[in-house]
Amino acid sequence: MTKQEKLILLNSMPVIEYEADGESLYYAHVDNTLENQEKIKAAGGTENQIGEFLCDNGAVIDITTLALTIFEAKWYAPGLGGFIDYIPETYE
Repeated sequence: MTKQEKLILLNSMPVIEYEADGESLYYAHVDNTLENQEKIKAAGGTENQIGEFLCDNGAVIDITTLALTIFEAKWYAPGLGGFIDYIPETYE
């Protein structure tokens, strides 16, 4: 799977809540659904990784670390479509 395919897959999981300050993404939550788990696995994630990042009594997955590692994202910018593979010039 190419990096672009991984990013498309990643951004197909709606982020339901996130916290960032313009320099750091503290968390980005997606619903813990079978569909989202399968997308994480398709990109190379494991059951253990998914379990490690469960939050809110298992209701959500904190996708932040997985986005930056297995999905190869570099930045989260909702205004630019979600997770992207570059750091926008305004943040370099």
